[in-house]
Amino acid sequence: MFSILFSVSSIARDKPVVVFDSQDIYDQSKLCWYDNKRYTEGAIIQIGQSELVCAAKHTHFNNSELSWLRIDKDGNIMRPRPAKTIRVN
Repeated sequence: MFSILFSVSSIARDKPVVVFDSQDIYDQSKLCWYDNKRYTEGAIIQIGQSELVCAAKHTHFNNSELSWLRIDKDGNIMRPRPAKTIRVN
């Protein structure tokens, strides 16, 4: 028993054990970045005369990544128009 404890303690001293929560990795994708600062969904920043909100890039997906979107003078989010696609039957 002593040898097992001794070997475990020597390993812990030589190599630090890195413990992280897998949820932290997922949460990193749910952020907006500006000026090396992290912002969560709903954050509003002002750049010059424009206001931007951190919001879902695609509203029709539950797990859409976040991006900065413009806010108009009435406070509505201005989403970009979807690109036109060519459909081949």
